[in-house]
Amino acid sequence: MRRHDSRRVRIFHAILVLPLAGLLVLTDPYAADRERMVREQIESRGIRGAELLRVLRATPRHLFVPIASQPMAYDDHPVPIGYEARFPSRMSWR
Repeated sequence: MRRHDSRRVRIFHAILVLPLAGLLVLTDPYAADRERMVREQIESRGIRGAELLRVLRATPRHLFVPIASQPMAYDDHPVPIGYEARFPSRMSWR
């Protein structure tokens, strides 16, 4: 990549991507549910891996399920995702 192309990419990120990413973080209606899931379903069962806990806290599970199922995305049971399939609960990660 030429130097000016790299600069364009940095400018693009600074103008568009970073503000949008910040907006998503500020408006995440499920942040508290995600933290509760990690604390009550993962840490309480003895899982202590810092990197795993960081990833679980950062992963917006609600974006991977249909809108109707989003309120259940952080519960400790499988979540329906359509076509009779289910998004696994924490218990199925073993």
